[in-house]
Amino acid sequence: MKKTLLLMMTVLFAISMQAQNPMDKTTTYELYVAGTQVTSDNANDLSILPGVSGTVMYDHTTKTLTLDNATMETGAAIENTGIYNLKINLIGDNTINASVFCVKNHINTKIKGKGSLIANSSNSVSIFMLAPLTISDCSIEAEGTKWGIAGNDGASGEDLVIDKALVKATGALVASIADIQSLTLNTCEITAPVGAAFDENLHGVVLDGSLVNEQVVIEPTEGIENTEYTSGISVYPNPASSFVNISIENTGISGLTLQVYDILGKLVQTQVITAKTTSLNIGDLEKGIYFIKIGNTTKRLIKE
Repeated sequence: MKKTLLLMMTVLFAISMQAQNPMDKTTTYELYVAGTQVTSDNANDLSILPGVSGTVMYDHTTKTLTLDNATMETGAAIENTGIYNLKINLIGDNTINASVFCVKNHINTKIKGKGSLIANSSNSVSIFMLAPLTISDCSIEAEGTKWGIAGNDGASGEDLVIDKALVKATGALVASIADIQSLTLNTCEITAPVGAAFDENLHGVVLDGSLVNEQVVIEPTEGIENTEYTSGISVYPNPASSFVNISIENTGISGLTLQVYDILGKLVQTQVITAKTTSLNIGDLEKGIYFIKIGNTTKRLIKE
């Protein structure tokens, strides 16, 4: 009788303590960073994990993992095992050096933001897709010794969508982009290697009938939002390596400021227009796609 009474009192005490301390319970999330499961205890500051520095945090209310000028040196960096529509938000310049994979998604995931990510895998694949993945409005360089971006078998829903983003993928030993079911490019195009394209039968980016294992570059075809593309302005030569001429038909536009933006929408150069034809020095710009904006007119420029 005493034992029964004591047991009942113990159970009631435990229930009472749990009711008094509801916040003591740790919630686990189906997300791993640097091999450690993200929980309600560590989500606000994942830089405490071994090999992680900078700002890394997870907000479960918005399902957003933020990387803000972060660096990871680890085996398996980011793995989404069950958070549907997880968003990986890139701010500033981020770097992941992993021995296995940098990003792996088992379920729909989106990498977005105005920042960049350099993701290197020293032994395998940089971005490993087991489910749909969208890369939007950011800059990603994915390099793996075997694959840059790869799915499982190209028939398991590994749908890759690249939306107005700069993506460079390299997989020297096997393929740069392979084993995916589909590739959708929104306001983007494959610019290197020249002539490369996605092949739905080979489930990857190919050139001359074979999977590409050199760097594949996918660049936006537009870089400035809400701009009106009109006639009246010519840019030549285009592509160019040192100087480019901007010819304006409408003399009334003289005196405006010419603005040059990179593919992420960052202003990199300005020049006052004083004549119908203006010479612009682009020698210091990195190779890639830029956008010249004059008033409401935007022109695309390729720097060689």
